Amino acid sequence: MGTETVKPETTEEDITNEENDNTGNDDLEIAWNCLDVARVIYSRIETSEAQLQLARAQLRLGDCQMESDRFESALEEYQSCLTIRSRLLPKYDR
Repeated sequence: MGTETVKPETTEEDITNEENDNTGNDDLEIAWNCLDVARVIYSRIETSEAQLQLARAQLRLGDCQMESDRFESALEEYQSCLTIRSRLLPKYDR
């Protein structure tokens, strides 16, 4: 006698949930790619406005890292953002 594994039937709900999971990951990957390109572009421009935009991109990259449970990388992005903002903005700026 051979052992057969019986797979439960796949319902439409299971397929929809799987598609939603993949869509969420795809959206996060697209966001990451766009923000990474923005980081490269703004890092090449040396105006203070561009540097503040770089800090903003790094902040959002940190958010993407947090969503992906990459906490060490998120911390690095947040620290880079804070360093730029501390250098360019007034002391009590929000």
